[in-house]
Order: sequence, then C-alpha cells, then structure tokens
Amino acid sequence: MPERIQPEQLAAYERVTDDASDGPWEATGDDHGSDGIEYGVWSPRSVQNGEYIAELITSEQPEADSVFIATARTAMPKLIAEVKEIHATACSLAEQIRRVREQHPREENASGPVCGGCVNAYEEPSAWPCPTIRALDGGEPGA
Repeated sequence: MPERIQPEQLAAYERVTDDASDGPWEATGDDHGSDGIEYGVWSPRSVQNGEYIAELITSEQPEADSVFIATARTAMPKLIAEVKEIHATACSLAEQIRRVREQHPREENASGPVCGGCVNAYEEPSAWPCPTIRALDGGEPGA
C-alpha cells in the first residue's frame, strides 16, 4: 500500500498544481518523418506558434507518458479536492465516534464490567461491551 499523503505534501501538490499552466492539456504526436514521431503535451490556451508545454523526446513510452502528463493537469485538482473532502469527513466521523464512546463508558460493578450509558429491560446496567460499542468496534450489535 502506498504511503499516506501528509497535509504538508498535499499542500505542496496543490501549490504545484495552482502554479502550472491552465488546463485542460492535450497529448499529441507529431510525425517528423525520418526523425521519428515526437510526443508532447500542449494547452490550447497557451500554445503560441506551436509551442508545447512539454516535449517527450527520450522517454521509453512517449505516447503513454504524454497522455499521463496531460491527464494529470485535469486530474490533480480533482484528486486534491477529493482527498481534502475525505479527510474532513474522516475527522468529522472520528469526532462523532468519540462523542458516542463518551456516552458509553466502561464501568465496573459487582457483576463485572458494564456500560455506563446503557440499561437493560430491568433498568440494570448492560453488560460490557454494550451493543453500541460492539457496533463501533466492528462486531455485531446483538451478538
């Protein structure tokens, strides 16, 4: 599994993305006859006299590499936004789970560990872990 993106790295990716030429970019190949085919990446908004944003001359896979570079211009802003949204959602959910756990503390009584937030049908503390804690821990609530 790849290493997690740290907030500083995400911010660096965002700066690099923001500083690049506007997109979308396109990958293209030019046939130069005996000189071979040259692949490149260009932006319809920034091309002046046929200048490319990038030319791939020595790449092992110039066509695939140029498509990757062109795709990255449009994909990076979307991926950065998605990572930020997922991170915000994960932080919010973690806080909600923390608050639920606070309402279901483990306590000890004469019969053993019980949930400090739940009672059974007889108004007695529920055995630990209660259904809520079991569900939060990935188990079946009714088990």
